Amino acid sequence: MDNNENKPKRKRFKRNTRPTQNHGNQNRKKHQGRGQRPSVDQYIEKNRATKPEKGYETKHKFSDFDLHDSLKTNIARRDYETPTEVQDKTIPEILTGKDLIGIAGTGTGKTAAFLIPVIQDLINNPHKETTLIITPTRELASQIFEEFKQLTKGMKLYTTCLIGGASVGQSIRD
Repeated sequence: MDNNENKPKRKRFKRNTRPTQNHGNQNRKKHQGRGQRPSVDQYIEKNRATKPEKGYETKHKFSDFDLHDSLKTNIARRDYETPTEVQDKTIPEILTGKDLIGIAGTGTGKTAAFLIPVIQDLINNPHKETTLIITPTRELASQIFEEFKQLTKGMKLYTTCLIGGASVGQSIRD
């Protein structure tokens, strides 16, 4: 017997008839050339049209709140005329001494919603020497610091912003 008879025959490919390798591009269509990619639109689900929600109607104006005249003046200087939803719902509650937690989106007026009652409390209780506000970020601490300064102009209420890693002495001098 011949040794060649027991061996399986190998397929031989003629030149240019070898199967092409896809190199992991299984999703690429044949007509797409190099550098072209499938459109991502096929993976995006479009929003369906919805009915617009009815906006919040405020129950108060800043002038309705039991606030010191200087505080009302500074609020008006900030061009705050009508409270936002979070302010309208929280300021009256905090002014009566209630504790609360408010959750609202960015730019909804949360800072003023708690600062206005805090400032009013400092005016009503001059023996209360300090209020401590702790924030999770430097940016929020700076925002509250600046808003407090604007809302207390000319009222002899003072603030400082202490940030971890910054010089305490310099912060107090500022």
